[in-house]
Amino acid sequence: MGRNIWQSEHPVAMKKAARSIIHGNSNVDQAYALYKKLAANDK
Repeated sequence: MGRNIWQSEHPVAMKKAARSIIHGNSNVDQAYALYKKLAANDK
């Protein structure tokens, strides 16, 4: 999982989305929505 995070276009957004599943009880759809929101703000 590490390489997928660090080599993505938005590693911080990817890390926060993964963390929301692991520690935040988010489902995949919620985590993806979080990723898209954070990635859009990262531009």
